[in-house]
Amino acid sequence: MPTEQKLIREARFGPPKCWKTGSVVSSYPKPLLVLQCDLNGIDIITPQPPHIPLTEFDAWTKKERKALPLISYVDFNENYKPGMTLEMEVQKNSDSFPRIVRTVNALSRNCPWRTVVLDSTTSMQGFIYGYLASTAPQQLADARKWAASIGKKIDEVITVLSNLKDTHIVVIMHEDVETNEITKQSSFTPMLYSKLRLYVGGILSQLFYQKMDQGKPTIWTGDDGFIRGVGARWPDLRERKKITPPTCQEIYGKDIA
Repeated sequence: MPTEQKLIREARFGPPKCWKTGSVVSSYPKPLLVLQCDLNGIDIITPQPPHIPLTEFDAWTKKERKALPLISYVDFNENYKPGMTLEMEVQKNSDSFPRIVRTVNALSRNCPWRTVVLDSTTSMQGFIYGYLASTAPQQLADARKWAASIGKKIDEVITVLSNLKDTHIVVIMHEDVETNEITKQSSFTPMLYSKLRLYVGGILSQLFYQKMDQGKPTIWTGDDGFIRGVGARWPDLRERKKITPPTCQEIYGKDIA
């Protein structure tokens, strides 16, 4: 154990299919809990880790750390069955976001897990959008209102998680790419509604960009076109712009227990 305890407060974003979740879940300190917003569980990990029913989650937060499985997850799509309609409107979902709020609040009261992973903010935004369609559909007429509302709630979730004691936090995001038609310069930012995408790296200690590089998952750690601004405040990665494989040991070395 290091003399001074270090806690990961990490956001990792990038394109789909670049093993962002897998490189975290497979290598970060255990026991590890995934707050799963995407459909079909943690399909990157085999065998499938234990699923905690949301009705039992409060009881799990009272377990001793040594009694927990190495990896487990909760599924916020539980009991939600999306379907197709011919109506050109946002599908209502009054269930998933309240489940997230209850779960995050339960963790704020007591969190026995060593690492908590939020996967992903992209899907969570869809839950909040569906919740607005159910509870405040008038906001959907003005993007300035619903984008700000969704961004604020994502901010709240990340802020509460980042204040958990004795727990590492990793937030998985997808990327948004915009290319200036005149300069042809591309801007890579986390796929988040509102201006949150520009300052989310300031909420957490590390902001990494992950993509495939010559067939290998690789993270970029500093200002090189993918990461601008805060990058990684700790550890000092100024001399390591790219890290492969993007595992906990490769990034943080022996500073993490």
